[in-house]
Amino acid sequence: MATSVANEVVIYTGTDGVTVGRSSGTGPAFLTSGVLSVRDPASTLFYENDFLSGVSTTGNVGGDWTTAGGVVTNSAGVANHPGIVNRTCSTTGNAIGYTCLRGNPTTGLFLPAELFDMTFIVKMAVNDSNTVFRCGMSSDPNSLTATHGIYVEKAAADTQWFGCNRASNSQNRTTALATTDTNFHRFRIWRSDASTISYSIDGGTAATQTSTIPTAALMPFVHISNNNAAEDKNYDLDYFSLRITGMTR
Repeated sequence: MATSVANEVVIYTGTDGVTVGRSSGTGPAFLTSGVLSVRDPASTLFYENDFLSGVSTTGNVGGDWTTAGGVVTNSAGVANHPGIVNRTCSTTGNAIGYTCLRGNPTTGLFLPAELFDMTFIVKMAVNDSNTVFRCGMSSDPNSLTATHGIYVEKAAADTQWFGCNRASNSQNRTTALATTDTNFHRFRIWRSDASTISYSIDGGTAATQTSTIPTAALMPFVHISNNNAAEDKNYDLDYFSLRITGMTR
C-alpha cells in the first residue's frame, strides 16, 4: 500500500483478506484504530470468545468450551472484564481443573506448524508455591506432563511466567516474561516464523524459543493444579482468540 495521509480511512487487500482502518501515514503499517477485517475463509481462520454466554456445564461454557475437574462458575463481570468463567481444581492432591475447546481434549484442533496467533486474558486467584498454571495448547489439557505443548506456564516453584515448547516429553523454556501475580494479564502466543514460537504478556517484549517445537495437533486450553497440596486453586478466564493465516483450503 502506498503512503497515505494520517487518519485517512484506507482499505488494504492482503493475502488473508481485506482490512479497513485509519492510516498512520507511513505505508503498510497503517492501522491505528477502528479496524474492520473481512477475512478470506480459504486462507484465514478467526475465532474468539468473551465468555458472555453459555452455562456452567461441560461443552457449554462460554457457549462451546469443555471443562473437567473441580467446579466451573459463570462469575459476575468486573471492570474492564465482561464475561468471566471461574475454574477450580478441588482439594485432591495434584487435581487439575481445565477448560478447553472441543469435547475430546486429546484430539488436537490444529497443527502448530500453522501460522497461528492466540491470546488469553486470564488471572490466577492465588500466586504461591503450590499453584501450577498453564495456558496455551497441549496434547492433553488434563495432564501436568503432556507429551506435547506450547504454553505460558507458572510451575509450582516459579515466581515468573515462562513460555514453554514441549515435544515428545522434552521441553525448553523462554527467558522469564514477567513476575507472576494475581492480576488479569493478556497472554499472547504465536508462530512468528517457520522455526520460532513467540510469547508475550500485556504487549511487552516477546521472548522466543526455537527448540522442541511439537508437530502433533494440539488443543487450546487453560489449566490449574495444586502441587499435591490439599488446596483448591482457581483461575478466572475472561477472553480467548485464535487466528490462523496462510492456509490453502
